[in-house]
Amino acid sequence: SRERGWLERCQPVRGRLFAGSGQRQTMATGFVSDVEKPPTALEPSAAAASPSTAVLVRRLWWLMLFVGFAIVEFVSVGPSTQYIILTFFASYHGGGDCERTPSSGPCRAAAGNAALYTGVSSGICSCVGAVMALSLGSVSDRLGRRPVLRLRTWLSLLPVATLALHVFHGQTLWLFLIASPVFRVFDISGVLLAVITDLVPEKTARASAIGFFI
Repeated sequence: SRERGWLERCQPVRGRLFAGSGQRQTMATGFVSDVEKPPTALEPSAAAASPSTAVLVRRLWWLMLFVGFAIVEFVSVGPSTQYIILTFFASYHGGGDCERTPSSGPCRAAAGNAALYTGVSSGICSCVGAVMALSLGSVSDRLGRRPVLRLRTWLSLLPVATLALHVFHGQTLWLFLIASPVFRVFDISGVLLAVITDLVPEKTARASAIGFFI
């Protein structure tokens, strides 16, 4: 009984000594946790199952269609555009078909004109496009994502139409050379990322969706 009383008097002291470390000592079990840590609840995005590929396709089908049209446009027109531009500039140096005779004198001189045009237009597009990207992000927040994407789709017809006018109707290529930079200035990369974020709220699947389009 005397030893039990001594242990009862020392127990509060031991409890204060080990309170700072969150532990206390008992005769039978040694160190045990003094405060039970509450279980951490899973975040909603982590608890929810990641959507399947079929679900992602149903959500993003119209965006995939938009990107598909852009790829078809580039594949169908892009390979011949350089030769058309070279032939057009070669007409200022005596003429020639730069697709059949790319090593001719007029085509060599036209290559310098095309390089100058490409450098100037690309520089202007990069500077103006950076400002446009910020503006289009704000516009898409106010008006919605789809109106901005529709406007981009209609603008994509401008270079194709002007190039067709030159090839099939003999119109000057300067219409295409002006319309193409105007179209490229309309940079909607940030809007596309915002659309994917809106359509794929699950964090585990969002990276895969963004990676597919990039």
